[in-house]
Amino acid sequence: QQAAPHLNVKVVLDSVPNLIQKLRNREIHFALTGSTKEVPKIRSIPLFDEEFVFVSLTGSKHVAKEQISIKEIKEIPLLMPENDTSVFEVINTYLQNAGILPCVAMENISADIIKNFLLQDAGSAFLLKFTVQSMLETDTFQKIRIAEGAPTITFSLAFLDEKHLVKEVSSLIPVLEKMKLQRSDLIAV
Repeated sequence: QQAAPHLNVKVVLDSVPNLIQKLRNREIHFALTGSTKEVPKIRSIPLFDEEFVFVSLTGSKHVAKEQISIKEIKEIPLLMPENDTSVFEVINTYLQNAGILPCVAMENISADIIKNFLLQDAGSAFLLKFTVQSMLETDTFQKIRIAEGAPTITFSLAFLDEKHLVKEVSSLIPVLEKMKLQRSDLIAV
């Protein structure tokens, strides 16, 4: 608040289209988004990149290997985030670029619900690395390496492209860096 006292700072978890609409309606001044789509009159400042990890239940009936080719993903039931999220957008683009039409077993916005379906061996999922680190320290889940490499998302601060906001939102970046917030803290901004 001290770095940019005129900005309305509050935690709002929502889909990308809803966040963009809230920016346009001036309900919020900025949003943290991983969306790669260019949106008219919205400016984005990249903050950090985060890699996805392909995860399954250890001993899953769907994935028996520690490494697979991206082409093998089409044979695995995929637990996906909901369609209007930036995470879905990145994963879907990654699969489309590889010519993969996935076998989607479920879509849900909650990573916790996806983890519960993983526990039931309902499929495998691409999850953000910071969200699965503690999961992978147990023997319950396994990371499946994709031979061609995993998708990556770039998180950015998005805001209306207005002169006064560019300066104020830009002033938040050093404050965020100084606070040394965990990525999971930033995701909720």
